[in-house]
Amino acid sequence: MGQSDGGQGDTTGELDLPRHHIEAVWAVRVPPLAAAGRTVRRATAARARRNVAVAADDIDLLCLHIEAVWSVHVPRLRPGDVEMPACAGATPWALYAAEVGSAEVRVWRDVPEYARAGLRERARRMLGRVGEDPGAGGTGEVVFRRTPPVPVATTPVRRLGGDDRALLEAFEPGETAYWLAPARAPLFGMLERDLLVGVAHSSRRTAQACELGINTLPAARRKGFARACVLAWAEAVAAEHLEPLYSASWTNTASLRLAEECGYRAFARAAQVTRVGT
Repeated sequence: MGQSDGGQGDTTGELDLPRHHIEAVWAVRVPPLAAAGRTVRRATAARARRNVAVAADDIDLLCLHIEAVWSVHVPRLRPGDVEMPACAGATPWALYAAEVGSAEVRVWRDVPEYARAGLRERARRMLGRVGEDPGAGGTGEVVFRRTPPVPVATTPVRRLGGDDRALLEAFEPGETAYWLAPARAPLFGMLERDLLVGVAHSSRRTAQACELGINTLPAARRKGFARACVLAWAEAVAAEHLEPLYSASWTNTASLRLAEECGYRAFARAAQVTRVGT
């Protein structure tokens, strides 16, 4: 008996028979099938390595998202359980459980081991019903990243600044200082009949990423204004060498649809769970 290759045995002779048959019947040249099999295995292994790399990159982006939205410091995320240190900052959730591709990430904030089973089970049930109202004690979201090819905006938008105070005050009285704060930049507006009908801005900003905020008046929705503004905002954020992140409640179908129309890909679905009994 000869040495087996990975438990498959020596099949070279057996594979030569169908190869010779194919060559004879169709008058074609066929490479050795054993070599083709090895090529397939190498290609499969290469795809697996690429998938692992993409998943790791998506998990890193999820960390940026959590830090931006809740102004907290999160340790380097990895599949499985991650503990937030006591000095990391406050969040409205005790458990942030996310599905990133085939990986599961659970971020715990100040939850003792004996109290985790109920929260873990609640998160599992929520993630099994993505798109449904999670009810009291939790919220669900979808997190997106911008991926090429990036769509091109055809509706003109306006980058807003200090000279647009009157427009911003008419859009949302008393909130002009909020819109013009440096942390909200870049700020883009949609105008209709010389009136501001929507604003895209950075709802959160860190040293590495900006999280999108989009506000559109009801009468101006479904006219392409929001799409154009989001595209302009994302391009401006990317020009700063920052990651333009987009997230939405998984029950907000309009916002989820807008993300896809703007060239974003969903890379994580997450359940935010409060303590059992709260």
